[in-house]
Amino acid sequence: MGTKSTKSAKKANREISEYMKKEYQQKPKKIVLLGPKNSGKSTIFKQIKSIYSDGLDCAGIREKYKESIESNLIEGIKILIEQSKIHGFEFTSQRISSVNKIIELELNRKLTKEIRELISDLWKNEQTIQKIYSLKSNYYLNESISYILDNTDRITKFCYIPTKEDIIRSNTKSTSTTDVLIKMGGGNYLISDVGGEKGEIRKWINCFFDTQAIIFVVAIDEYDQQLPENPEKNCLLNSIELYEYIINSSTFSRRSYRKPIILFLNKIDLFKEKLKSRQGNLQTIFPEYT
Repeated sequence: MGTKSTKSAKKANREISEYMKKEYQQKPKKIVLLGPKNSGKSTIFKQIKSIYSDGLDCAGIREKYKESIESNLIEGIKILIEQSKIHGFEFTSQRISSVNKIIELELNRKLTKEIRELISDLWKNEQTIQKIYSLKSNYYLNESISYILDNTDRITKFCYIPTKEDIIRSNTKSTSTTDVLIKMGGGNYLISDVGGEKGEIRKWINCFFDTQAIIFVVAIDEYDQQLPENPEKNCLLNSIELYEYIINSSTFSRRSYRKPIILFLNKIDLFKEKLKSRQGNLQTIFPEYT
């Protein structure tokens, strides 16, 4: 009698263990993407979404990103106008009215026929705009904005529909956490893109809980750029400080919350291009570099 009870108990325990193991294997493993704004973190997230899910294919998503891309275009042309004035470049008299109209535009303004024509004309025909754009290494111009500007002719067309590349390369401000569930290598993963705007950074510590790993993204090509909101602060040094803030935080150092953290050096292609062209002096920021 006792032997049968023992065998039944062992069998039940074995079945429970196998069930729990199966449930654990099927439960999505959470991986968090962290990094300052403009690090390319959200671009990586969108690439993952594009490769492992159909999250960028539906018409509703493309329409949503169309607004963001048009906002990027307005932001980009306004930056070029502002930098033209800072550098003392003058606009041709027949386009001063167009320049003033664009300066007054809100970033979230829809592109009407008139605005499309104004932006397209400035981009194609105003030499000052092309001149200041050719000097973009001398001021902060986000890589995503640069991509959008390079495609001004296509984006200003009335029938414009964003491509996957447009969506991935567009600059979308992440002010909250966005998740995507993917299957990869036989496992389930929940990838979380956490807001990188200044007001969101203090919330990063909360992401450590129930997380398998953290990927911290740094745009290594920003070694010669300053933060737009704080021109005295170097972008790469700011990223290093944020990384140290994470790994040295009291929460992260607790054994129960300690997670693998992967330092992802992003935009290495742009970094190599800058070094090859000797654009910016890396030794100014890192004197030990030779």
